[in-house]
Amino acid sequence: MKNTEPALLSKAKAPRAHSPRRQASAASPARRQPKLYPSTAKAAALVLGMHRSGTSSVAGALVRLGAKAPNALMQPDSGNAKGYFESIALMRLNDEILASAGSVWHDWRAFSEDWAASAAAREFEAKGVATLSQEFGDASLIVVKDPRISRMTPFWMRIFDRAGYVVRVFMPVRSPLEVARSLRARYGFPISKGLLLWLRHVLDAEISSRNLPRAVFHWGDFLTDWRLTMDRAAEQTGLIWPRLSDWSAAEIDAFISSELQHEIVEPAAMLAHPDVSEWVRAVYRAMIALAKDPTSDSARQTLDDVRSDFGRASKIFGRALVEFEENMTLALGQAGEARIEVGNIRQDAANERLRADALSAQLDVLLAERAALAEQLASLRAERDRLTPQAAE
Repeated sequence: MKNTEPALLSKAKAPRAHSPRRQASAASPARRQPKLYPSTAKAAALVLGMHRSGTSSVAGALVRLGAKAPNALMQPDSGNAKGYFESIALMRLNDEILASAGSVWHDWRAFSEDWAASAAAREFEAKGVATLSQEFGDASLIVVKDPRISRMTPFWMRIFDRAGYVVRVFMPVRSPLEVARSLRARYGFPISKGLLLWLRHVLDAEISSRNLPRAVFHWGDFLTDWRLTMDRAAEQTGLIWPRLSDWSAAEIDAFISSELQHEIVEPAAMLAHPDVSEWVRAVYRAMIALAKDPTSDSARQTLDDVRSDFGRASKIFGRALVEFEENMTLALGQAGEARIEVGNIRQDAANERLRADALSAQLDVLLAERAALAEQLASLRAERDRLTPQAAE
């Protein structure tokens, strides 16, 4: 019979004296132990955070540590050459959910709380359970990653509960300015919009997962020392990595590299940037504080204060900015179409140059052949002129 028990700790483990990584973890600030669930439960490693925040690299590491990846896996592309580790089916379902609530993935406003009580929500809840079954089967430990879930985590918790999963949250924190610049490079979003998106996703993900077993960590620390980061994450979430070995560690070493971080911003530059508001600065500092001390009351208070202020401001200015954002989206779409057209013209020009070069090469061959034939003709005429007097005698 197939073992369907997840890799969950049955009790808190004492640090081993001979393990430097365990000693480092034991020296970290005191934190509340996660609630431990029955060993018969399935576990979902839920990766939360804004797009371009390092969530793909974390999900990829979780897969190599033994969590099951979705069946319909989004393929790597120019935007993420090492892969997204994201379910296409879940992404499409979440886009449908957002559309049914009058939103889109790049909306910085709060997801509608009223929607969760609608008939549409009940239908999507059933679809969510079916999609999890389709993507992960009866696997005991799965990895779920779609940044869209960060804005509607409470709804997805209903789905996980109904599907029989306990949830453990992994939340990498990346510099908001790096995220905004990456979004600009990828989608053409203004820096200001990218920062608003980061703020919304981080605030919503944090409050929705605050009472769940979770690991909050700086993405830069993860890139620098994934072993220490994931070792501490295992202790915080109560998970054991079923595939942790020298071989899997070598795979993750090869997978994680500086190439994953295309946008690098020094902390001082981020804090001094004119588009980085005090809200963004405060939330970033608070999240870094939570990464160091998950029980920090001051960090949580800061996050609550900013969330409240941001919520009020969103209700005041959100509707007024809709027309502007629609025009911006239209302009970005037209700019994208223009870039495609320019690219096509350049490709056509390049093809014509290749064709001209090929014709030029053919002409050179024909001219060389003509010169050779002319030389042969001249030789034959000379031979004819030499033989003609002899024939007359």
